[in-house]
Amino acid sequence: MGECLGQLIGELVDIDVEVTGECFGKYMRIKVATDVSKPLKRFLREELLNKGEESLLLLRYEKLPEYCYHCGIIRHSYQECHDQKEGDMKGVDMDFDYGP
Repeated sequence: MGECLGQLIGELVDIDVEVTGECFGKYMRIKVATDVSKPLKRFLREELLNKGEESLLLLRYEKLPEYCYHCGIIRHSYQECHDQKEGDMKGVDMDFDYGP
């Protein structure tokens, strides 16, 4: 499962598993190489149980350098984002398209 999901996100590098080689719990930690010039994926839609129903898998990222929560691109912050329209300053309490 981890290999399949990792390849949907990017190029699979590693899967964090226990000594037994199994991954238990609510989360699966996968290391992938991805093109950071494009927005990071926020979720995956996949059919997991072969019942014709799609599941929505939310993705979380760790240890990101400067990351723009407005456009989803690494290497700049929201204050430096070129995609925002003039006068479109969202406050701290606002929801960003690519939230934390």
